[in-house]
Amino acid sequence: MYASHIRNEGDGLLGAVREGIEIGRRSGVRVELSHHKASGKANWGLVRESTGLIERARDEGLDVTADQYPYTASSMGLAVTIPNWAHEGGPLAMVERLRDPAVRERIRGERVETGRNWAAIVIARAARHPEWSGRSVAELAGAAGRDELEWTCDALIEHDGAVDIVHHSMNEDDVRFVMAKDYVAIGSDSRANAPYGKLSFGKPHPRSYGTFPRVLGRYARDERVITLEDAVRKMTSLPASRLGLRDRGVVREGAWADLALFDPERVIDRATYDDPHRYPDGLPYVFVNGQAALAAGETAAVRAGRFLRLGVDAA
Repeated sequence: MYASHIRNEGDGLLGAVREGIEIGRRSGVRVELSHHKASGKANWGLVRESTGLIERARDEGLDVTADQYPYTASSMGLAVTIPNWAHEGGPLAMVERLRDPAVRERIRGERVETGRNWAAIVIARAARHPEWSGRSVAELAGAAGRDELEWTCDALIEHDGAVDIVHHSMNEDDVRFVMAKDYVAIGSDSRANAPYGKLSFGKPHPRSYGTFPRVLGRYARDERVITLEDAVRKMTSLPASRLGLRDRGVVREGAWADLALFDPERVIDRATYDDPHRYPDGLPYVFVNGQAALAAGETAAVRAGRFLRLGVDAA
């Protein structure tokens, strides 16, 4: 399988989807397009054309699928506001370039895929300035009496290029449209976090806590964008089968007992952009390989998980 984050989710979305499909056509391998959305208001609605490209490829016999997370904001590094050429050589090389006023002026005059709607770019984590978390670049630059791009360049320099953001750039109708496609899987595209300890830093994207219960509760039960059964399939057997994980992602005799027990009437996400470190409701138990990994709302000490090799027998 060829799987990659597509090259462009903005005004180059259709070209990026065509590129992924063409890789599958030339190589003969399965294709996974991550993570399907249209970023930037000018591009809202393009998912109707991009999914049409996928469906025509599938009709031609190509094995192409996609995945998404159920939110209208993405999460990445603040460095996405800097053009690609300035990243050559890695983060430290980029940081050195940003010290040059002439480079900054060149950057100012160039477009980037994500755009620079500074009010929609919110700091999730800046190691040296925890007080920035949850505040937009527009707000922080304004409070400092600085131009937003100048503030951004200095913030990146101070943190060696490592500042995490949450970027509000997608459309809710697009999220629903993509989710309703039967070949689109659900994935969080996120790291594990916790409300306590070392993993409690900053204000990360709420998808770390809420992705799957959000689909089950909001989109399946409440809004009926998809059925509850299809929601479960999209986050279990569909991704497992795409990755070639045998005896995973299904409930049957002889399969590994990876089970999440939820109350279909209560399950819902509680994490928000302002208060992301919140566990969901209605999901009291998780079992990994038959051992309780989550019980009564708290993780267990037992570590029953194991590394799996994709595409081979996971036993």
